[in-house]
Amino acid sequence: HADNTAQNIDYVEKHYKNDNRLCDVAELLNYDYHYTSRLFHTLFRMSFRDFVNVYRMEKAAELLLDKNKKILEVAFESGYQSIRSFNSCFKAYSGLSPKEYRKKLY
Repeated sequence: HADNTAQNIDYVEKHYKNDNRLCDVAELLNYDYHYTSRLFHTLFRMSFRDFVNVYRMEKAAELLLDKNKKILEVAFESGYQSIRSFNSCFKAYSGLSPKEYRKKLY
């Protein structure tokens, strides 16, 4: 399982800005889609989509440390295509809007 974990994490690190699909990971690992889905739940205790979203939110929180970056830039660099979606996801993840989060940091 360690190899699979590393491959899954590596894939997300390289492709988190893209429209990530579990079928792409399954193809990379040469596994059946359903097997890969179960494997992902076993390894990470969450769905592939949730894992990608958590990764994106962690990346966004890191990017928000740079107060010279506009929140829109952070959204795009985190893999979100709309500021509305980014704001909604970030608030669900952290309990704060990106603006409130940044304000709390400084």
